Amino acid sequence: MDGKKRFVKAYVLLAGLFGLIYLPQAAQAKQIVVGKANFEPTYQASDVRLSLNGTGLMRYLGIINVYAGALYLPDGNDAQDVLDDIPKRLEVFFLRPVPAEVFTKATNAHMQENLDPVSLERIKDQIETHNALYTDMSFGDRCALTYIPGAGTQMVVNGELRATIPGAEFARALYAMWLGARPLDKAFKSSLLGQR
Repeated sequence: MDGKKRFVKAYVLLAGLFGLIYLPQAAQAKQIVVGKANFEPTYQASDVRLSLNGTGLMRYLGIINVYAGALYLPDGNDAQDVLDDIPKRLEVFFLRPVPAEVFTKATNAHMQENLDPVSLERIKDQIETHNALYTDMSFGDRCALTYIPGAGTQMVVNGELRATIPGAEFARALYAMWLGARPLDKAFKSSLLGQR
């Protein structure tokens, strides 16, 4: 019995030492890799910590990878409430060149399809400001849209802040392009919401 007790004590001691040495490394969050893109597990937006909710690939015609994307939400928020007035971040990594006019056409078409004329008129200026911020994207470029209630939607391209566009109504319409009832790509939406 004494031999067994000594063995158990030695085992527990070694396990404890192993844990002390290796647990901090294991606990460190690693980047998430999607295709050729990598995304951090968390993002600090103002005074709010956002965590990675889901990642996915946006595909043209269902087969051509255009960009990889990641959706960040506050801890404890249900992904189904993503269009509510809560902090959120959509970050994309381009896997092929995309001209600026493609974004403009897609935004205008989506807004017209999903908003009634009165709502569209209310956020017309924000849409025009948003569209003017886009430039031609190349492989490896990164664009992020981060919404902070009361402040607006920040557009950052390759680490450079382009502008902050105010308005919760505009933010809801903008994020609905990917996450609303009529998204640009249903599979991409499901992946971002963690449903795939």
